[in-house]
Amino acid sequence: FRRRVTHLAADSIYATNYNRHYCSKRNITTSFVRKGRAGYYGLDKIYARTKSTEILWIFFGIHTANAVRMIAKVEKFGLMVKN
Repeated sequence: FRRRVTHLAADSIYATNYNRHYCSKRNITTSFVRKGRAGYYGLDKIYARTKSTEILWIFFGIHTANAVRMIAKVEKFGLMVKN
């Protein structure tokens, strides 16, 4: 079609290291599943500068994740009190 490919959707069988490198080199966005384990609640993206703020960010991240899980359970079992 004489167009530059910018996106690629493929089955996991095509997600080889060679194809990943080829697409990355040419800035092609893929639908390949991530290699390796995923980060736990995004804790790998903490940009704190000191140890105390890093601990605080982790604290709030974990408690936010727990709150989200609690909301799902409350909605599921109808435990919300309606005014």
